[in-house]
Amino acid sequence: MSSAGRGAVRNEADFYPSPPYTVTRLMEHPAFEPAMEDAFGSWLEPCAGNGAIIRAVNSWFVSRRELPVTWRAVELREEMRPVLEPLVGAENVEIGSYLHSKLGAPSVRHDVILTNPPFLGAELFVNRALLQAKHVVMLLRLNFLGSEQRHGFFHRNMPANIFVLPNRPAFKGDGKTDSTEYAWFHWNTTTRVRHSKLHMLALTPPDERRPSGAEMGE
Repeated sequence: MSSAGRGAVRNEADFYPSPPYTVTRLMEHPAFEPAMEDAFGSWLEPCAGNGAIIRAVNSWFVSRRELPVTWRAVELREEMRPVLEPLVGAENVEIGSYLHSKLGAPSVRHDVILTNPPFLGAELFVNRALLQAKHVVMLLRLNFLGSEQRHGFFHRNMPANIFVLPNRPAFKGDGKTDSTEYAWFHWNTTTRVRHSKLHMLALTPPDERRPSGAEMGE
């Protein structure tokens, strides 16, 4: 998700890959793993893109000498299949829209759905994911909270945790950020909460925020 300014041209297929550090800061936060202690099993990336989130999560687990998750991936663009299949296995890749996919059917269950949803229709993705998974983790604009339209939604579906990124992500591979603040929203669908816990993620030094070739689609 990227907040393109008024009049700006959005990328094809709303493709804005998540910088790896945004995932690393989330995974390493002391409150994240305890909040998801029952979540290590089947994980779905419904907007898989070039696999940026999957690689970042796997790298974090491998750094701890464990990989307790099995990935499934849905991606809109067929040209990403050769990139995703080596990451998750050919049988675990589905090409198409998550909202109309077999892996996105409400009857299909996942332990975790973790993604950076498209800017357009993010609420649709959240609503569908909440029907499927124990834990839903989405990278969203922080002002996703501040909407008259979503007031009823949040009254029914308050996130358990909100992890705020102090560094604005650069989604376009050029190191440039937009004017919006972002956070990881975490819903635990097995427990209804009335109030979210707010967490501030660690700062990321400039050298770690510098885009890599993989982030630029190379």
